[in-house]
Amino acid sequence: MLAPMTTAPGGRRPIRTLGIAIATYRRPELLRALLDSIAAQRFTGDEPAITLAIADNSPDLEGLAVIELIAPTFRWPIVADHEPQPGIATTRNRTVRLLGSPDAIVFVDDDETAQPDWLDRLVDTAIHHDADVVSGPVLPNFSEPPPAWAVDGRFYERDRWPTGKITGTTATSNLLVRRVVFDLLGDPWFEPSLGLIGCDDTHFLERAQRAGHPSVWCDEAIVAETFPADRVRPGWLIQRTFRGGNSYAIVQRMLAPGWRTNTRLLVKGGVRAVGSIAILPFAVWRTVPRIKVLQSLAKSIGQLSAFFSVRYEEYRRARGSAR
Repeated sequence: MLAPMTTAPGGRRPIRTLGIAIATYRRPELLRALLDSIAAQRFTGDEPAITLAIADNSPDLEGLAVIELIAPTFRWPIVADHEPQPGIATTRNRTVRLLGSPDAIVFVDDDETAQPDWLDRLVDTAIHHDADVVSGPVLPNFSEPPPAWAVDGRFYERDRWPTGKITGTTATSNLLVRRVVFDLLGDPWFEPSLGLIGCDDTHFLERAQRAGHPSVWCDEAIVAETFPADRVRPGWLIQRTFRGGNSYAIVQRMLAPGWRTNTRLLVKGGVRAVGSIAILPFAVWRTVPRIKVLQSLAKSIGQLSAFFSVRYEEYRRARGSAR
């Protein structure tokens, strides 16, 4: 575990001003729980000057109603606005614009809650490792006791690494980004055309990594994501994995168009699909292996479907639906 550090020794860059960016859509109760957890943050030394920015993508403004109630007595200033254009990318861009130019911005999702030392650990790792991008773990928080297969298969657990390890692209569900990255990539930081697919954060982080700003891991900066019962089922997992394969291929082809990228994606997806089909008969009788094989197959099909102009828009919804 890193020693507490809130100043920048040896030329390491401090973070004196910090923004927290939250995109929300029809989750007022969960948003309130997130804000309660943010208000409970603790710092081992001088805390940065913090501002929260919340953009509500719902036409009914449930999130803004929550902010109106709590902002007057909240621990730190909150700036909030409505983002009328549907899509998570435009909503994330709105939060960044609302924040102005702090030294760094932390992204967190509206269905998460943070441990009390979450911000302190993110900032500490950014300073200690002189990192421009820092990611942390997202643990599952089930709204109801999960079935045995969900626990045994660890389907809702994400990869974790030792603090300080440089990882591949992660996600904005638990992410600190310094201002230099936003200045480099330019507005719009999150690609609006990807806003209904949900891979705009992958596109953002891939661009940052290719520009020399890889993500550094902080394993102590922990948030928990709430999973309602309707997401704890095999169908949802397989659908989400299909979207992951589809969006991965779309992003790769956007960032590096050409025959090399296409060949790599086609070979990778094809080999995985053939392998998944080959072992499916041996896994069909047991729940966990069956789901894992179907996930592998769905990822392959999603990846290959991008070559036929398929864009799985997970965030497209009818008015009144939750994402």
